[in-house]
Amino acid sequence: MAHALSVVSFVPGTGTKRFARDMGFMVANQPDRELTPKQAEYLRTAVIRFRRQIPREVVETAMRLQPAT
Repeated sequence: MAHALSVVSFVPGTGTKRFARDMGFMVANQPDRELTPKQAEYLRTAVIRFRRQIPREVVETAMRLQPAT
């Protein structure tokens, strides 16, 4: 999910853009590092939010992993 989010087009200067870049860096350079629960939740939320720019399989996975509200 992090790699898919790192190639999305964002509005300049947003926190989500910074988060996506950081997650993309982690995937490339620290693949064995685990996400905190808050990071994982924000990653799923961002993938769902930008779902039109992300492959369907990735979005479906994020939606399955989303906790029930």
